[in-house]
Amino acid sequence: MANWLYALFEQLQWVKISTPDSLSASPVMRYLALIIDEAMAQEGSFKATSKGNLTTKLVKQASELLPELAVAQFPINISISEFAGSNEDKFNALHYTRVLADISGIIYLRSGRYHVKKSVQKHY
Repeated sequence: MANWLYALFEQLQWVKISTPDSLSASPVMRYLALIIDEAMAQEGSFKATSKGNLTTKLVKQASELLPELAVAQFPINISISEFAGSNEDKFNALHYTRVLADISGIIYLRSGRYHVKKSVQKHY
């Protein structure tokens, strides 16, 4: 247990960490691409809801990606889902993606709009 808690990634015993060749199947990366694409289409920023969430347009686009993602689909509609929803509050994976993008400095909220950081825009 001490090895898992304190060792470097390369020194972990009985654990293999691998990165796929393509991240396009990752829900987080697909949702992040949608967020950045929306901002880039509008000169680097897009409007947030009054609560500070992503717009229903983005939520709908992200929900439409579900058949393309390698995740289990639910047989019935549920009110709060990991990979679909009517708004960001009901769509956990999209909400987590937005929060991660904000924490990591990819996007930031200012004056009711989400902006993509200039260095990210150049790289993207």
